[in-house]
Amino acid sequence: MDPRDPLAPTEPTEPTVSSDTDAFAVLDDVVIDPALPAAGPTAGLDERDRTLLDFERGWWLEDGPKSVRIRARLGCSPTRYYERLAALLDDPVAFAYDPLTVKRLRRLRDQRRRARYEGYTADPRSR
Repeated sequence: MDPRDPLAPTEPTEPTVSSDTDAFAVLDDVVIDPALPAAGPTAGLDERDRTLLDFERGWWLEDGPKSVRIRARLGCSPTRYYERLAALLDDPVAFAYDPLTVKRLRRLRDQRRRARYEGYTADPRSR
């Protein structure tokens, strides 16, 4: 192993702290342990919830009816799928993971609720 090789693995070292400013301490040479849980937007979602949101993001790109795809890909009934999806819509961690899908589903849910409460209109954008 050549010590000058930039891609060669290095031994983990203690982080060195340099205080260039009074208010902030800057960490240099920080080694992140991959075994630690992530602190990003997926920290509160398990693999099944992420898979469910990923499926909902683009289920229409797959062949076949949605209910068949739900059973094949997720291994659950469509009823359980929609129950879990409805719970994820109010979860801020799910919103952080996939904001576009969650916003789209919230908008559709709100339109359906409004239609049930107020009645249907000729143009749903007229309200």
